Amino acid sequence: MATSQSRREVIRQGALVGAGLGAIMFGGTGCAEIRQGFQKATGPNPAKWEPALADAAELALANHVLNRAGFGQRPGEANRLIAMKAGGWLE
Repeated sequence: MATSQSRREVIRQGALVGAGLGAIMFGGTGCAEIRQGFQKATGPNPAKWEPALADAAELALANHVLNRAGFGQRPGEANRLIAMKAGGWLE
């Protein structure tokens, strides 16, 4: 006969199983391996924030190119485009 469990018990058991699997998976590894494992699971680190360059006209052109030729800008991408010039970035 099956016994019914409350939601709380099911969640608690799932958390314990997850913690146990995590300990087995990362047991005996160094911090670098753990960091790489989490990075594979979560994706790359966010880009570093860089202040915008002073020239507003170049920044406006960079924003226009990034919005028209791509899917908008990511942090720091406008500065890279300004450094490469729009023609160099497109090629």
